[in-house]
Amino acid sequence: MKGFKMAHIKEAVRKCRDTVKGCENPVEWGAVIIITVFAMFTMFYSDFQGTMDFAFQVTRQIFHGDFGGVQYIAAHSYGMTMAVILIVWMIPFYPFAALAGEDFWYFGSLAGAVWSKLFLMLMTVFFIKAVCSIAEHFGVRREIRKWLPLFLLTSAFYFFPVVEIGQCDIIEITFMTWGIYYYLKEDTKKFLLFFAIAIPMKWLALMIFVPLVLLHQKNPVKIITEGILGGSLFGINLIIRKLVHGSFLGEFTFTAISDLTSTAVGSSEGIANEVVIEVNTIENFFGPFVANSSVFVVSFLLICILAYAIKKDWKSWAVYIPTLTFSCFMVLTPINVYWIVLLLPFMTILAFQNEYQLRLSMLLETVAGWAVIFISIFKWSWVVGGEKTFEYLFLRGIAKGADVRTFLGSEHEFTGLLPYANSAYVACVIGLLIINLPCLIRKSDGQEQVVFDRWVIWGRIGLLLLWVVFLVYLLLLR
Repeated sequence: MKGFKMAHIKEAVRKCRDTVKGCENPVEWGAVIIITVFAMFTMFYSDFQGTMDFAFQVTRQIFHGDFGGVQYIAAHSYGMTMAVILIVWMIPFYPFAALAGEDFWYFGSLAGAVWSKLFLMLMTVFFIKAVCSIAEHFGVRREIRKWLPLFLLTSAFYFFPVVEIGQCDIIEITFMTWGIYYYLKEDTKKFLLFFAIAIPMKWLALMIFVPLVLLHQKNPVKIITEGILGGSLFGINLIIRKLVHGSFLGEFTFTAISDLTSTAVGSSEGIANEVVIEVNTIENFFGPFVANSSVFVVSFLLICILAYAIKKDWKSWAVYIPTLTFSCFMVLTPINVYWIVLLLPFMTILAFQNEYQLRLSMLLETVAGWAVIFISIFKWSWVVGGEKTFEYLFLRGIAKGADVRTFLGSEHEFTGLLPYANSAYVACVIGLLIINLPCLIRKSDGQEQVVFDRWVIWGRIGLLLLWVVFLVYLLLLR
């Protein structure tokens, strides 16, 4: 048995050594790993830890033979499939907590917070693999594709919601991305399975599932059948939630739906000098009746019509349609910094399959991401660069500075730049959609090949490094 274990350890070491030796961009990977690991285990926002605490408490009940808490799995705000996955992750952690003593409480503990973030790192691996698999399916050259993981990891759309804040939306988008991979492979069963799991996590997955079904299927019977199968677990989730809590959707979901149908994109409450885009300005052109419509809902219905109307070469639209849908969602509804990761895989695949516009696409994604973060500093000040950023992990207890919003807003009056940041964000997202339209993508002739702009990755690494250093100075040293 000892020899068996040693053989496996030696094999694992050998594989790691070969992987390091075979790395074609070790300097960039080294820089990204250092920044990511530091932020992953020093920065945190406690919201996800509360979600994991729910999973921990249910796991503890199950270990003690009490299944009373199981009924609340479907009633959880993130849905039953998310709750089940988190409970499975907590199963190996609970014995450790039990051995630590009866007074050991997961919520607020260093070990619990680290275990929570480790799960996000694991999901990131599957997420990157899914995006790379789709890029390979689209024929993205290996010389370009090898930079794709670094592009994902250095994106503000990934770093802030996953690495710094620590949110579970990476779990849902991972299932969605794998679902689209099997969609492109025309493996309908796995496509429906992955979306059936993703949709109950957060109903946001429905926004791309419906257009994707319409894009592929034109037969009404097949459309209804796939819709029922893909939304089956979501329907079960709603029924159980109704039985347990007396409400199909819950307060959180009702609030989210009201955001979708609101007549204003943002709120200026508490944010000095913020310019709010009023969606109901369409009244000036179409009259008060049309002005009562939700611009996002109108956009979504038009996307569904477009998806159904596309008859030829539907696979070339399979990533563009989700990008368009989530772009409308992110532009026409109040920005939620948790959800920006939903845009990342689709924008990235669009950019990398259009190598003749890759440099411009990468720059637009970079500007859009950091513009969103600048906006979020003021809208979600307690989350992005808040005073408790370092309070939950290995640097807990030593924070002493002001939060980022106070520094940028009150001390240096940067709030006046918010309208420009919002404009840059919207313009860059729309620009990405325009230059990567499937009908405008120039196909490679195999002779002229674009050289990847390595400096863009270094620029993105530099921005992340500056942000981390800024937070350390502002919250720990100042």
